[in-house]
Amino acid sequence: MSGTGPLHHENAMLRQSTFRNVDLTKSSFDDVSLREASFQNVSLANAAIRNADLSGVRIEDAKYDGSSFDDVSLREASFQNVSLANAAIRNADLSGVRIEDAKYNGMTIDGILVHDLLRVYRSAQGADPPPIPAAVP
Repeated sequence: MSGTGPLHHENAMLRQSTFRNVDLTKSSFDDVSLREASFQNVSLANAAIRNADLSGVRIEDAKYDGSSFDDVSLREASFQNVSLANAAIRNADLSGVRIEDAKYNGMTIDGILVHDLLRVYRSAQGADPPPIPAAVP
């Protein structure tokens, strides 16, 4: 099916539909279920997602450069092979967060370099200070 004008669908059942090479630029989705949908080679650049349940979503090989996350819950989320270079985290609940095998050169907490915090802590514990990790490219 091909068309050039805007289509309007209400109360439509389009389960198990397939869309290939489709341009939905500036389309609007309201009260839509996309459960178990699969998106590949999709551009959501400048899209806005509000009041969404993204529980259990798996995102791979994605770019969020310049994105903004406001009033978002990431409880029990897992981040692997993620670059947060030059990111800012403000007014966040980081209770129980674990950072392991990470590069933290230049990273600060409340204006204090994490490397310096760890050096002081490890010195007080009698352990060797941490090496300065390689710069992030």
